[in-house]
Amino acid sequence: MINEPTLFILGAGASAPYGFPTAKELKEDIIKNTSKRYFALKNLPANNYIQMYENRDTDYFNNFADYFTGFTSDSIDLFLATHEELVNLGKEAIVLALSEKEMDLVRNPRKTDWVEYLYSNFIISGISGNRKEDFEKFKQNKVSFITFNYERSLEFLFWNMLSHFHGKMSREEIYDLFKTIKIHHIYGDLGQLVTENGIWEGGMPLGGALHLEDLPKATKNIKTIYERRNHPKKDEVSKLFDEAKMIVFLGFGFAQENLDILFDCGFKPQGKHFLSTSFGIRYEIPRRIKSTPEIFRKHFLMNWKGEEELRCKDLLEKYYLSS
Repeated sequence: MINEPTLFILGAGASAPYGFPTAKELKEDIIKNTSKRYFALKNLPANNYIQMYENRDTDYFNNFADYFTGFTSDSIDLFLATHEELVNLGKEAIVLALSEKEMDLVRNPRKTDWVEYLYSNFIISGISGNRKEDFEKFKQNKVSFITFNYERSLEFLFWNMLSHFHGKMSREEIYDLFKTIKIHHIYGDLGQLVTENGIWEGGMPLGGALHLEDLPKATKNIKTIYERRNHPKKDEVSKLFDEAKMIVFLGFGFAQENLDILFDCGFKPQGKHFLSTSFGIRYEIPRRIKSTPEIFRKHFLMNWKGEEELRCKDLLEKYYLSS
């Protein structure tokens, strides 16, 4: 069990072990594959492509790809912030790319990584074999997640592991445990799991067939960095910060715009312990947090473990148990 209130803050690097792209990889994927994905959908039965996107031809997508290719940053958020006329297409391109990766994860499970390690070694550690007692013990875990990612790999992995938690599990039992895990997508998601039937609503189906008609719903769910100025669930996120004693950054790049969102939502570093991966940015982190409030820099650098270039699972194996 996780007895100390722990908040995990996830960036793109936390999903990379499960086949999801970094910012650079997402840019390359969108440039290369967006038009192919649209025209593949066009040829599927029951997709009302002509009526929805009659003005989108090869030149339309090539122009988008040319603009994005010439853009110096890998961030599609920054690109869309400076190319407002392409926001809808850009968001749809994100949704199509990530839903494809979700499908890969569901249909071709990859090797286990940090989520499974956390679940097996901490969240369900100490179970007794008594079904009722173990269900109650699971619900007492003090763990929550804030993710900057749109995709739902975390939800899928937890749902899948919980389905094997204790013998034959009904969907109602799985959902009863699943809903105790607080997962908050800071910029929205492709669709939320909101019923005990395990149905993904309000967006793209997870791991299922893609339909063009789902795109507007999923696109509406997500916001880019520069659209999310006033967070609709600020109080909910602030409560997660207040309750946490340990804050673990996994695959987080410490971009200033993302840090600003955390502070806007009430992030207070006093009295917290910090763990952080720093793979590829080990010497960059002090510089990247230079513009943050002094109290954060002071508390973070004084209480930070994980300075080595460790990946997510390696960090948890080396530091989390001893923190």
